[in-house]
Amino acid sequence: MHALCFTHGEASTLNENHAALHQARARELRLAARVGAAGLVVFDDTGITGHPDHQAATRAAVLAAEAARLPVLAWALPETIADRLRDETGEGFRGQPPGRIDLCIRVDRARQRRAARMHTSQISPSAVVWRRLQLQGDCEHLRWLLPPRGGG
Repeated sequence: MHALCFTHGEASTLNENHAALHQARARELRLAARVGAAGLVVFDDTGITGHPDHQAATRAAVLAAEAARLPVLAWALPETIADRLRDETGEGFRGQPPGRIDLCIRVDRARQRRAARMHTSQISPSAVVWRRLQLQGDCEHLRWLLPPRGGG
């Protein structure tokens, strides 16, 4: 298995357990990778929360994929879920209208929750991620930023 991580997040304002973030995030990435993920999905070009780091990471991934002639699949939120999260949290969640969502992949949320819990410096019991998972149910919404050659 291969994983690409653009940053350890050591400058993050999220540090639930007051860890030395550079070391903690490296350990968390190794632990999360052991859960058995089969691939990497980039953030939607909206950044999901509108965060400029997420948008920049997606732009970098798209540029690298174009050079390597690889498809890029992005994790997206339907605009109805993004609107609800924005209303509930006051954060800048951004979604896509139904016509811009290409796939709904059924996921094992219990497995996803186990992986998320490996990132103890970012995930607290009150983290918005748990509400997002609740609103999404068992569907992760994806869209092609660069479809596979020959169709998508």
